[in-house]
Amino acid sequence: MNNGACDIENSIITKVCVIAFSNFSLSIDGSKYRIAKSLVDAGYDVTVLAIKDAKTKSREIIDGIKVSRIDGRNRPIKFLKFLFSALKQKPDIYHSFDLKTLPLAYFVSRINRSKLIYDSRELYVESMRDEELPKVYKRIMTSVERFLIKRVDGIIVVSDARADILVKRYGIKRPTVIFNCAPYKEYRRTTIIRDLLNIKDDKRIVLYQGIISRGRGLENLVSAARYLDDAVVVLIGDGNLKGELIRKVKEEDLEEKVKFIDAVPYEELLDYTMSADLGVHPIQNTCLNHYYCAPNKLFEYLMAGLPVAVSNFPDMRRIVENEGVGETFDPEDPKDIARVINNILNDEEKYNIMSGNALKIAKERYNWEMESRKMLEVYERARTAKT
Repeated sequence: MNNGACDIENSIITKVCVIAFSNFSLSIDGSKYRIAKSLVDAGYDVTVLAIKDAKTKSREIIDGIKVSRIDGRNRPIKFLKFLFSALKQKPDIYHSFDLKTLPLAYFVSRINRSKLIYDSRELYVESMRDEELPKVYKRIMTSVERFLIKRVDGIIVVSDARADILVKRYGIKRPTVIFNCAPYKEYRRTTIIRDLLNIKDDKRIVLYQGIISRGRGLENLVSAARYLDDAVVVLIGDGNLKGELIRKVKEEDLEEKVKFIDAVPYEELLDYTMSADLGVHPIQNTCLNHYYCAPNKLFEYLMAGLPVAVSNFPDMRRIVENEGVGETFDPEDPKDIARVINNILNDEEKYNIMSGNALKIAKERYNWEMESRKMLEVYERARTAKT
């Protein structure tokens, strides 16, 4: 499949500096990697400034992407190192991942007279509950975003609802929506999960893949397993809630109904996904950032031909219902989660239709090869715009 990358028209290489307050590891930052790799493939010279941790190298080149990770004893020192490193890059375009990097990226872009792309992955101000993020901080960050968002050269968001929110909140031109899709992979049914966990052939596999943490409804998913007909819930991933869930499974005698697999390398993940029967995402409405999500796991499930059962939230509901690939549930009600999963798995005709629809739209629309075209168009407009 054509990846849609168009080479830069002129012979002068355009330099890009990506600023990410994360470690830029492929297991965590797959979406950032995809953007950087697509830019490299299109002829851009890309450097990523990321955070150094115990598991990552200070400097490395990943598939043509130059990665420089910043270390520091505390946040102020780390921030200053980011600032000076970003200034030294002197790129043609800065790429700011999320609001927390935007002030720094804006400052260095003005000093170096560079263009600036704002990649609003999250509704950052709404990404935490009120008790986790002081209201005064939310007000400050909202004011910062209101000032800076009108002074960038391109805006990217990951869902339609988030685009609508930014337009209404700040009175800006509608941002470019680029779904967080995986690169297309031809469907090939596997038995990896079934073989690894010794799951019998007469049991269907209900899969959750991703970070295992609070707010994702996984406690309710475990409770829902009790009400499933001939199905086993499998959770692939790691996170700070995993130990608690394992104890819950043991205490509630659900060890035959709920099983765990540690996080796997991202490049191998879809092979695991293609061995499941249904994908589930019971994320909870703990903040607007959750409520208006369109997560990468949804598109990974579709690429694996899995019907999906997801929380009844706007962007996921729009895709699931409009494309005929699954059904929605109340993520706070384990019995409703189980009801929807059973409805899909127990109706063979419905299941086959949903599975076929999933494979079709994953190939024709919801894949990174298609989405990267829109991203490159944002870059081309910024690159060629008059300063």
